[in-house]
Amino acid sequence: MWPFLSRVRGVALRWPRLKGQAKRRELLSQILLQGRKPQTALEKDTWRSEGQEAASRRWLTVSVEGNIGSGKSTFIQHFGKLGEVEAVSEPVEKWRNLHGHNLFKLMYDNPVRWSHTFQTYVQLTMAQSHLQPCTAPVKLMERSIHSARYIFVENMYQSGVMSEAEYHVYNEWYKAMLGYVDCGVDLIVYLRTNPELVHARIKDRARDEEQQIPLEYIKALHSSYENWIFEEKYPLLAPVLVIDANDELSTMYKKAAQKRRSDMTPEELAALEREEFATGPLRILNESVQNNTQVLINCRNNKKLLGRVKAFDRHFNMVLEQVTEIWMEQPKTAKGQKKAKAVNRERYIQKMFLRGDSVIIVVKNPLGSQQSA
Repeated sequence: MWPFLSRVRGVALRWPRLKGQAKRRELLSQILLQGRKPQTALEKDTWRSEGQEAASRRWLTVSVEGNIGSGKSTFIQHFGKLGEVEAVSEPVEKWRNLHGHNLFKLMYDNPVRWSHTFQTYVQLTMAQSHLQPCTAPVKLMERSIHSARYIFVENMYQSGVMSEAEYHVYNEWYKAMLGYVDCGVDLIVYLRTNPELVHARIKDRARDEEQQIPLEYIKALHSSYENWIFEEKYPLLAPVLVIDANDELSTMYKKAAQKRRSDMTPEELAALEREEFATGPLRILNESVQNNTQVLINCRNNKKLLGRVKAFDRHFNMVLEQVTEIWMEQPKTAKGQKKAKAVNRERYIQKMFLRGDSVIIVVKNPLGSQQSA
């Protein structure tokens, strides 16, 4: 299962063009929402072939949109780890170093002087991102040339930072660029957030260029996104998946898992339960730590199953790191319980798991609890 990142809490689907592709795009959105790989034959076919219907592309282009600090990078990085997705992050490093000039910083330091220069270069680099070949079925982009135009440039013009002459020059270049470059987008994922929350996140991530961004600017960008996505004051070029991205990461994991289970067929749920049973002892141990409880685990009946668990060592050690004390009970030992030796404790316990011996492990005083078994 894919743990779904980016602090998702709620979801809304908007489909401005409900023609023949609507059902397939809705299915694709559900796969993205649940943070998992395509499983059924229909899902796999949709995942691989949907992008082929775009005019000149062999892949599906998804643009991840949202305010500064909304979680776009987290979203992109998560799905970029998967073989079926090619992630294309914003070319921030190009903006920071154009032959030694940091246009990103210049724009924030003196927006009246540098906004048009900066956005012209952003337009060029985003067009390059659109043109970048993709070998995966899905190309996941952090923003697009269209949000640069309808969010940032529009905001600069409306606020007086960009002059009318500069605004029209930019628009002429934008229209010309669309005529020469395939900048099509097949799906927009909008990470919707509260301005006050993302402003705090910006301070926490501490990008030098962004530390002086006022809350009023974040609110203005939020209004621009709302006008684009919900009011459709500007051209909306693709269906939109709207995600409430205000939640913390830990809450997201739980809700994504619950969402995935609720959408499963009985057969899919049964298959997942069989998969979880294969790692049952490890899963129970992990739950005992998280819930601050004690647990007894008999390894005898799990030898064959545990032997097939992939990456057992890594998962086992991750769980073990959270346990304050581990005791073992051996029925044939006269003294009953005895504490595991500090030396090679992990190795000894893991050996008991894999051998399937009749050993019961007692997780005692988990997470620092002072109660004894």
